[in-house]
Amino acid sequence: MVSRRQIKKGESLEETLSREITEETGLELVSSKLINVYSRVFPERHDITIVYLCGCIEFKIILNDEHSEFDLFNDIPDGLHPYLLETIKDYQGEEASSEN
Repeated sequence: MVSRRQIKKGESLEETLSREITEETGLELVSSKLINVYSRVFPERHDITIVYLCGCIEFKIILNDEHSEFDLFNDIPDGLHPYLLETIKDYQGEEASSEN
């Protein structure tokens, strides 16, 4: 996820995605599929979130100093932020439509 980052001049969204994933996790991106774009206006800011489903060569995460931890889950955890739930539902809908 590209979060509060700048796209470098001349860089595509996919290039930014790949660069940010590598910088923040050490993973090498091999594929990406756009899930959705979300625009949310808050009193203090306007967020635009672009969500991709990504594939990587090897799953060995090495976090940079911007992050302290990560977690994987099979079931949706209780208390997950509603915006993350919306993203997961959009992904699940995309998966269901691609199976038909």
